[in-house]
Amino acid sequence: MRWGRVQLLTGCAVVGVGMLAAVTSSAYIGPAPALTASAEVDLAGALIVPPSARPDLAFTPPPPREVAPEPVAPTAEPQRVPAAQLPAGPLGIPGIVLHAYKLAEQRVGAESPQCQLPWYLLAGIGRIESGHAGGGNVDSSGTTLTPITGPVLDGTLAGNAVITDSDGGRLDGDAGHDRAMGPMQFIPSTWAAWGSDANGDGNADPNNIFDSTYSAGRYLCSGVVDIMSEKTRVGAVMRYNHSAEYAANVLSWAIGYATNAAPTDTGPLPDPKSSSSSSSSSSSTSPSGSSSSSSSSSSSSSSSSSSPKPEPCVIVCLPPELQSLLPPPPPPPPPA
Repeated sequence: MRWGRVQLLTGCAVVGVGMLAAVTSSAYIGPAPALTASAEVDLAGALIVPPSARPDLAFTPPPPREVAPEPVAPTAEPQRVPAAQLPAGPLGIPGIVLHAYKLAEQRVGAESPQCQLPWYLLAGIGRIESGHAGGGNVDSSGTTLTPITGPVLDGTLAGNAVITDSDGGRLDGDAGHDRAMGPMQFIPSTWAAWGSDANGDGNADPNNIFDSTYSAGRYLCSGVVDIMSEKTRVGAVMRYNHSAEYAANVLSWAIGYATNAAPTDTGPLPDPKSSSSSSSSSSSTSPSGSSSSSSSSSSSSSSSSSSPKPEPCVIVCLPPELQSLLPPPPPPPPPA
């Protein structure tokens, strides 16, 4: 009985294993069954729900963020900056003006080496004409902070030439008559012929210390050889201002700057707003364009017409090589 039970169980196991084998092996036998759709789907009749019907699905962009515009600073006019305080030169020449004189000497020397123009001759003229641009009252580019003008050359002042307008008032602001302009006192017609740009700003300006000193050097050296020689210097300076007294004052100060020894009996600096050129040469090609019959505006001319109090005489001893550069002394007065 026990044996028959075991035999029965064994036969069931055998039958079960055989059925499992048949089922398992049948999955890999024969082609795969074809899949067919049981019914066609009609897409034309499908219901399409618009986004407005489902507000929970609609996309709403965030509102734009308001950004306050940055404040725009108002555009101000460029400020004219005063010139830097360069070391002063001999006898108190303002530093930037001395720099202009020396640059003019170098540039004219390269262009006209035969002239041998020294900076101190330009300084002598600049001292008499405008007191070195009104004591160096220029901005960082060398342009005068306040205009330096001579009187209108309409003949109302005794000794002044009458020079009618030559540029429509473009330089001097007077459409009727010309007047001398700038630190070296050029009249418009002379500036039109000799005015040059020296500071590189593209504008030849008689009110600029660099432009005016360079232009004065060009004018002085035109056709001149060895400008400080004994036979040349007085005539060269008188071309600038046709006055013997003017030439004597300029040359005295030029030698004073060269030796750092102030000349005597020359008076104070001229008023920069009405410089000496207003009362000098009558030649239409001279820078200042004033009358030769008058004296220069240095106070030495005014002192000759009055009786100033006597002052102590200061004697300057010059080296022998410079003594020949001094102008000749004035002739003694006739006996009473």
